[in-house]
Amino acid sequence: MIDVSLDRQLAHAYIDKLPAEQVAAVRLLLEGMLDRQIPGIPDKKELPLEDILGDLGLTLSEFERLSLN
Repeated sequence: MIDVSLDRQLAHAYIDKLPAEQVAAVRLLLEGMLDRQIPGIPDKKELPLEDILGDLGLTLSEFERLSLN
């Protein structure tokens, strides 16, 4: 069974360690994952993760590295 509470605590701890510009990037990524309307992105358009990260100035390897720290 997955401990959602622990996952949330760990996510918050990781976010707390990020510099401000990366916190903003993670917020945008989370909003996209939650399918919220983001200005400039048409509703229900599927975008590759690499495109979203690129718009935020991140590569997939940088994003993966963030998840390991």
